[in-house]
Amino acid sequence: MKKQILIFLSLAFFVNFSFGQSFIGVYSDNDGSTYTGSLNRIATDNFGNVVNSTTYANSPITIGGVTFPLNGNASSVLIKRDANSDIIWAKSLSCGAYTSISDIYIDNYSNVYVCGFFGNQSATTELNSFPFPLSGEIGMSLFVLKYSPEGTVLWSKSVKVGLTGGDWYSDAFRIEGNGTDKILVISPIAQVGEQTIGANTVSSDIGKLFFAGLNPEGEWQFAKMLPGTTNTYVGIDMDYAANNDIFFSLNFKGTVDLGTAGILEVPGSSPMDCIFKTDANGNPVWSMVTEASSWWRSDIVCDGNDAVVFGSFGGSISFGSFDLVSTYYSGYGAKIDNNGNFIWAKKYGESEANFFTACKAGDGYYITGKTTPYQTSNVFDSYDLVYSNSMPESNISNSVNYLLKLDAAGNVVNGAVTSFSFDTYNTEDMGFFGEKLYLTGNASDSATFGYYVLDPIQTNSANYVSTFSENNNIISGKVFYDNNSNFSFDTDEIPYSAMFNLSNSESEFNVVMDGDFNIGTGTGEYNLEILNIPVYYNINTTSYNVDFGTLYGQTSFYNDFVLQPMADQNDLFVDLHFGAARPGFSGNAFFTVRNVGTTHKTGVLQFTLTHPEIEIISSEPVASLLESNYAELNYDLNPAEQIVYHIMFQTSVFAEFGSEIVIIASAPDVLDLTIENNSDT
Repeated sequence: MKKQILIFLSLAFFVNFSFGQSFIGVYSDNDGSTYTGSLNRIATDNFGNVVNSTTYANSPITIGGVTFPLNGNASSVLIKRDANSDIIWAKSLSCGAYTSISDIYIDNYSNVYVCGFFGNQSATTELNSFPFPLSGEIGMSLFVLKYSPEGTVLWSKSVKVGLTGGDWYSDAFRIEGNGTDKILVISPIAQVGEQTIGANTVSSDIGKLFFAGLNPEGEWQFAKMLPGTTNTYVGIDMDYAANNDIFFSLNFKGTVDLGTAGILEVPGSSPMDCIFKTDANGNPVWSMVTEASSWWRSDIVCDGNDAVVFGSFGGSISFGSFDLVSTYYSGYGAKIDNNGNFIWAKKYGESEANFFTACKAGDGYYITGKTTPYQTSNVFDSYDLVYSNSMPESNISNSVNYLLKLDAAGNVVNGAVTSFSFDTYNTEDMGFFGEKLYLTGNASDSATFGYYVLDPIQTNSANYVSTFSENNNIISGKVFYDNNSNFSFDTDEIPYSAMFNLSNSESEFNVVMDGDFNIGTGTGEYNLEILNIPVYYNINTTSYNVDFGTLYGQTSFYNDFVLQPMADQNDLFVDLHFGAARPGFSGNAFFTVRNVGTTHKTGVLQFTLTHPEIEIISSEPVASLLESNYAELNYDLNPAEQIVYHIMFQTSVFAEFGSEIVIIASAPDVLDLTIENNSDT
């Protein structure tokens, strides 16, 4: 059975597919009925399977035809899919109160480890991690679970870490491993005094964070505090080096006493990025405070016995002998050898470019973060990331994120952008396998990944999983009005925005393409079928079938949809949008006149605004007649052309709240075939 994935794809001509990289899909686990907007995590195993998690609230969630109940205020779901996004299994975690998976780690044998928190501040709870359920005291507890590759819980561990969910930052729960025999978990802790973890103790009386090691059988190996009770933590991350040393990046303010490894001191009002290393048993070896101050968090990724730290900074900073300067806020990457010496440092972003998250990718890295939507490009290191090279300008919304591929020396070799309707920490986690990068995060309204636009929800926040491919195939073509019927796109002809169904043996996608298009796909056979042929046009074909076989790096050209007009079809369409009218302020009205017929049309559009305290003050284009409550505006439209008019109005300070305003835009035409859509009120 094919799975229906609701995706909308706006396309414009994409000239430069550097190294064949592009987004090839996006989906959400939210069907629009619940909330999946926080603590989204993702990881890949050695077979190319993808495991992601999300926290859901408000109502049950359905995954792969199975409905998981909402047991309490918030529950979590863990989902394993194959490389084709087909669901292998899904599991829900809940306790009757609050449950959130906060991180995922997968070892070399495809076992899945998760950590997070569960509990109730006023009652005991039980986490449904069958066959190893966890009992929670009154308050909040850390959980650590190991799942087999088939999704069976193999063991579970818990530690009480707080009295309420507000005692700590929920993003500070982390889990990592060396692939074979070592697992490390980090947890915040507050207001619970001393706790026993294996043969060690941790105490909220001496610190707010601890980290602890386990073996694959779930036995605690050690537990270490980060001493400091007045600290403010923004984030922490860790990774195992090849020799099993553990590198940490820590974003905080206050003081952390690491004994013989030194004291980390950040006395100012802003948190700063710090780095420290321990041996395999968690014993600190060295530490340092950098001059960087990341907005959301810093990440650290090991490379052999060394590590690379990524974050954000403003102003002038130094990493050893490497000096970086930012005019506002830029991202950074800095490689550190096993002894704590800097090997290289790079700045990412000449204008605003705050860092979100990073992951290892073969011999290099991927990083992502926020950049400014008010420019058309940004320079990262020496790479000029032009937004329109990977996303149509029409898809750029309130927030633009960058995605960069780096080589082993931190040089940017490729880039793309994503766009979101809101400005916050949009991409929370990434995972990489086999030349595919998977991103997950929060799409509060809509989100655009290159040309793929996910619009999964109307009233609820939603998680997303998008796929970026280093080696994909391309379906290329054009959809346009061929007004002279010569089967060629001429300079005076217009692209058409059409909805299509793109399908293969596993999935179906709804896509919208505007003019020239280049759709990133995987291998195999695809069918591209048009769904909305305009009523007054004939078309050369309604579908194309493209078969890429098992190979990548191919482009299927000339998949053109040519719309040729029927003779003497008169039809105008009027659409009106009216902005807020506030006493004492100016406001805006926009209306569009579109020639959807096949004949040349000229005439006068009439605009009327009826309210005793509102006056029309200007128009663009300039009206042929402009009065206080009436305007006439000329139009001259070829087939498929449209014009957008802008009316500015002024509302008197004496206007009454809740009083009625009547606005009418009309293009009268006695020859029109559908007179009913020639006006809008």
